[in-house]
Amino acid sequence: MTLSIKHSFTEAALDTALMATFGETVLINKAGGDIPIQAIFERIEQNDAVGRIGFNDAIYTLTVKANDIEDNGIAQFDSITVRKYQYKAIAITIDRISELAVIKIKRF
Repeated sequence: MTLSIKHSFTEAALDTALMATFGETVLINKAGGDIPIQAIFERIEQNDAVGRIGFNDAIYTLTVKANDIEDNGIAQFDSITVRKYQYKAIAITIDRISELAVIKIKRF
């Protein structure tokens, strides 16, 4: 007897569920006007040391759908408004398997 398990979620449905649950609207600031997209905002503490001196720094990221990057022409150094604060896109990494992208952002 062979059992088969059907997955009730496709990758796209899972991405949509993640964004609906954890996402918020952020604005990509373009010359033609602000573009709203859904993103999951994260603040990650980074602890580093130089010699005996330790310091903390925060890394901010936005997880978005990969097609939002391509469809809206989001690029490195674009300005992004998150929770009324301005950030710059420092790096963009697209994962073709999950169809999600991570934008590393820095507040100036």
